[in-house]
Amino acid sequence: KKWSDIRNACIKGNNNNDFPGMTIDECKEKCVNEESYSCQSIEYNPRYKGCYLSAAMSSSSDFNVPCYVRGWLYMEILKDPCETDKDWSDIRNACIRGNNNQDFKGVSIDVCKEKCFNEDSFNCQSIEYRSRDQWCFLGEATSKSSDYYVPCYVDGWIYTERLREGCVIAVCDPECLNNGRCVGPDECRCQKGWKGNNCETFTCEHECLNNGACTGPDICDCQTGWNGDRCETAVCEHKCLNNGTCIAPIYVTALKDGKGTNVKLCVLIVVAKLEGWVQK
Repeated sequence: KKWSDIRNACIKGNNNNDFPGMTIDECKEKCVNEESYSCQSIEYNPRYKGCYLSAAMSSSSDFNVPCYVRGWLYMEILKDPCETDKDWSDIRNACIRGNNNQDFKGVSIDVCKEKCFNEDSFNCQSIEYRSRDQWCFLGEATSKSSDYYVPCYVDGWIYTERLREGCVIAVCDPECLNNGRCVGPDECRCQKGWKGNNCETFTCEHECLNNGACTGPDICDCQTGWNGDRCETAVCEHKCLNNGTCIAPIYVTALKDGKGTNVKLCVLIVVAKLEGWVQK
């Protein structure tokens, strides 16, 4: 997503969500990834690291420049012409029988359209939406299909499809790797677990713990004595008895004494005790 310049501004009552203790980049990422509504702007206070998300934009009558409260900064998402509502047909009482490549519940119609636009596993061309339970269907078919019904043969469903005329197809050179999507001139949108200008570098969304190493997209290679997706779980070589809990690995190694004899040393990192039991 492309963002407007930072300015001393705000929208009164512009608080759909708020998150404390964030950088401005983290705040923008929260907005882009918001699924419960179509986030369009952020307000950010660098002093308190406060982040507000909103569906409103600078076109709102409540937009204030400068902000009526000191210390707040404002940014909004700049819409690509091919992403705006103008690139969708008018909403109508219609549907396509069997046009159900994917479905989502509990989302707004704007989020439903955004999911269609961002879909990478198939060429999403249309949505069907039922407002009473916020049910969203994505499909490859359009109103040219022989299974298109006006009105819809099932009550409560509405239909809209993407209009692609006049949209320029973005070109990325070099191309986006690892199933990344070209969303603008030399701008790649990477799949989860990848980053970089061309989605060439794998990454772990959550840090690998206990000296584990990120060796692939969301793959942690754990040190001996740890396992789990993030190397967060301790592994004890011998089972803890009497309801004891393994909370850190016990490492056993062999050293040679002065006479050349192997001597086993047990290095205990953390000892877990239960009342009435001790470790010898």
